[in-house]
Amino acid sequence: MRINSFGLFNLVLTCCCVSILCVLTPPVYAHQQKSGVTTVSHNPRTHNLEVVHRLYIHDAEHAVKTLFNSDVDILKEPTTQSAFAQYVTERFGMYTSSKVLPLVLVGYEVDGQFFYVYQETPMPTELDELDIRHEVLVDVWPKQRNLVNLEGLEPMGESSSHNKPVRSLQFSDNRTLLSIQLNRP
Repeated sequence: MRINSFGLFNLVLTCCCVSILCVLTPPVYAHQQKSGVTTVSHNPRTHNLEVVHRLYIHDAEHAVKTLFNSDVDILKEPTTQSAFAQYVTERFGMYTSSKVLPLVLVGYEVDGQFFYVYQETPMPTELDELDIRHEVLVDVWPKQRNLVNLEGLEPMGESSSHNKPVRSLQFSDNRTLLSIQLNRP
């Protein structure tokens, strides 16, 4: 095959442009933003508030290496999973105007691309306002964003189980303590 000078010029120019773009374009990763989602819901069967923390396993892998030891493996080591779950529970809290809600670690698991931590506490008889402290992974990544979804926490009898509202709190920009009014007029 014979390439004329114009074809050779186009080939060289194309290679140069692609090379420059590769050098100037920052790498793109599948998961760049550090974020977690926590769901707080009322279980009418047990009369408990149930808390489910969902964190990317990728973030958990990097966090345990920073927090505990660079040689640990959260995917293969149950002791590392337990230590990370304990870390999560120590950095999350819920409070009413009168007391700290005693959250108990129920369990944890790796499921696909997520690490889940499960907690629960008895549902307070009076729940007009809820203060939530969420500091999970903020000490590892200051730009960490944590979303808390509150499902069905309106006072008893205000709506059917199918119409329970979901309300959210966004923890970012160094905000680690937020309050929400639950008894709406």
